[in-house]
Amino acid sequence: MAKKVFKSKFFLDTEYEVLEEYWLDDDTYVMVCQDMEDVDGDIYHLEVEYHADEDRVTYTRVYEHENVDASLLVSVGFKKQMEEYILKQVGVVKGMLTK
Repeated sequence: MAKKVFKSKFFLDTEYEVLEEYWLDDDTYVMVCQDMEDVDGDIYHLEVEYHADEDRVTYTRVYEHENVDASLLVSVGFKKQMEEYILKQVGVVKGMLTK
């Protein structure tokens, strides 16, 4: 099965490829993206989580020794794509949310 890749019309040099996705527990669905490099040269990967008990999606940059809230670091366009995808995966929505 092909891996899901999120691309942007505006940020042509950035894309997020889903490497892994799974239910962490009964309430948390996790989507793990490929390793990337930040502006300081540090390596991280993005984790997008759907928390069913709170009905919300979170974004986290996971570094070797630190986790950083990435909600302000992921563009609105990528967030829309990722949220639509993850909500479909967990069965919350069917069909398209965005055009």
